[in-house]
Amino acid sequence: MSLFIPEKVAQGFEKLQRSIERIYDVEEVPQITRYLLNEETLRRFSKDIKEGVYLLEEEGKAQVGVFFKSERFEAFEQISPLKVLDRENLEDFLTVIEEISHFVYLLWSLRKRRPVSQLSLELQGEVDKYLTTVFHLAVQNKGRFPAKVFQQLFAEPQWIEGLDGEALKRYEFANKLAYRYCVYLEEEFLRCADLPALLQELRRFYRRDFQSKLSRILH
Repeated sequence: MSLFIPEKVAQGFEKLQRSIERIYDVEEVPQITRYLLNEETLRRFSKDIKEGVYLLEEEGKAQVGVFFKSERFEAFEQISPLKVLDRENLEDFLTVIEEISHFVYLLWSLRKRRPVSQLSLELQGEVDKYLTTVFHLAVQNKGRFPAKVFQQLFAEPQWIEGLDGEALKRYEFANKLAYRYCVYLEEEFLRCADLPALLQELRRFYRRDFQSKLSRILH
């Protein structure tokens, strides 16, 4: 099932995946690069060709597959966001982070036999986009906190084209929940650079069920 991609791109994807796994202190899941789909393969299972993580069923067996447009790989190969993250490649970076987040959370949940919904995946993806962007920009800016990240991620969200009404509502709700939670993270931990307390909070949150996460955010 896996799709060949340039080694430089594969290393970038794997680095991002391991960074998410370290943040949440979860055991490593298989590399996402082993589960990449090409468009031809995806068309056997879905009429809608959209970037994302898919649960595919073939011959009675369920498999996970991940589809990215070719321009995502090209962006990582030309000017890797891991080296220079700016407005030119931010969209590519965020798209890749979101799907890696979905992939890790889905496989981790399946291993733990935990129920997982599309809404819980979207919420986790929004939180991970914010955190990963903040961490990478802080390193790039020699420790300075990137104050404009909120504007880019939450005030100007970019939705996937062609979403139906139900899916759009799910994305908007997940974005609003993530906004509230990330405001809390920024005010309580990030601006004062309390990394140990931040990681403790994030790891607890990751392991909560969805209703418990709602209560945590809305309390």
